[in-house]
Amino acid sequence: MLCYGVENARSVHISPPVADLYPTAQRCLEIVPKHTTHYTIWAEGYDGKVATQSLTLPVETIPLIKPWRVNYAALDPAAALPRAMRMPHRLLPS
Repeated sequence: MLCYGVENARSVHISPPVADLYPTAQRCLEIVPKHTTHYTIWAEGYDGKVATQSLTLPVETIPLIKPWRVNYAALDPAAALPRAMRMPHRLLPS
């Protein structure tokens, strides 16, 4: 979330752009940057003066870990069958 609020402002801008901004006492924007981003917001008053505020939003990437896949049928063909259908590995003579 990126929240901002201004008073007595004629216009509000943010860089890099994330949404259409307008002067308001409080507003929050849902943002999801893919990498660490430096934002600067500036508001221009009716008197022509400009106020700025900046922040850097750090984003940490978490490496994806692929799950291991085991092909049990390649290890033991009987393992691929449901337990009720498995035959004993060794048949003994009666």
